[in-house]
Amino acid sequence: MKEHYNASKIQEKLREQLIGLGESSLRKSYYPELQKRTEDLQRFRALLDQSPDLIFLLEVPSGKVIDFNESSCKQLGYAREKLFSASFDILVAEPAPVWSGILNSCTTNEDSSRETSTVMFCKCDGSYIPVELSFSLVSFEKNQYAVVVARDITERLRVEEELRKAHIMLEQRVKERTAALLQLSESLQVEIAERKRIEEQLRQFSLHDFATGLYNRAYFSEEMHRLDTGRCHPVGLIMCDVDGLKMINDALGHISGDQLLMEVAKILRMGVREGDVVSRVGGDEFAIILPNSRLQDVERVVNRIRLLIENYNVSNLELPLSISIGFAIKNDRGSNMDEIFKEADDNMYKDKLDRSKSARNLIVGALNRLLESKDFMEQDYAIRLRNMCQKPWLKQ
Repeated sequence: MKEHYNASKIQEKLREQLIGLGESSLRKSYYPELQKRTEDLQRFRALLDQSPDLIFLLEVPSGKVIDFNESSCKQLGYAREKLFSASFDILVAEPAPVWSGILNSCTTNEDSSRETSTVMFCKCDGSYIPVELSFSLVSFEKNQYAVVVARDITERLRVEEELRKAHIMLEQRVKERTAALLQLSESLQVEIAERKRIEEQLRQFSLHDFATGLYNRAYFSEEMHRLDTGRCHPVGLIMCDVDGLKMINDALGHISGDQLLMEVAKILRMGVREGDVVSRVGGDEFAIILPNSRLQDVERVVNRIRLLIENYNVSNLELPLSISIGFAIKNDRGSNMDEIFKEADDNMYKDKLDRSKSARNLIVGALNRLLESKDFMEQDYAIRLRNMCQKPWLKQ
């Protein structure tokens, strides 16, 4: 009996030794690996908890919260106990569209598929935060789960709204600035057009005679100088002098004299050709430059002017017009325009002397007829005209 007891005790002790050796062997073989994996899991868990994103592991298709990181509790204000095994519906303002997307992905058997949307998350205090929601479907031991990651986009939406308002404000400022620039441009265009108009007027005034609108002495002198060095030969020059202008100014006033000068300007314009230059070079003197003109051309223009004067006098008997005319031709470069001017001017004075008596009689006769007019007698001009007609040189 004792031997049997001893044998049983020995067997039990041997069994214990064998079991101890097995446990020791197991610890030596698997414990380091288990400890390493446990540490990896702890590090991964710490990493998830430090993430600013809200991370959930949901059971599919029930939507029950299986796990979550620490940021989910902090940002939503929920206690860990309340979130465990809670439904995901309590977190989303409108859960139906979100959860339907997860379930649709699940039913199509698309493992690791990813969906993204923007939703409103409900906090524990009843307020809402906008989040960008994304989820992936994963499988463990034939069970499907949804890994949901929610990122708070409150700040991003605020910045986007500020950018949108800034963009609208910038567009408004651009429109206002564009309108102001267009208005300024129109104003500048008007100002530029007005300035050009004034400059053109000044140029016209600087080159034209104010009373008649013909070219003035300055422009005439420039043309004379240009023709001296140019190639417009032969050049004709006609000088004209209005007979009795001083007498008319003294008797009838300068207004009547200016009106007569304007009639002279019209006649000279009508008598010349296109390209000829008609200028008023003195009080009662006019000059006409005829480029590329031979003697026959100049004589033709002179005859046309005299015919126009005759026609004018037929219809203006109350104050007829008399003009003395002389001309000269420059055929080559041997002579200059100043010499041609002197020759034409001398010929004009010869014509004036030849027809001085007839011109004087024509003007005096017209003035006497005005003196006899009843309407004219009622004007102040009658006294001056009577005094003039009594001067001895008019009676010769």
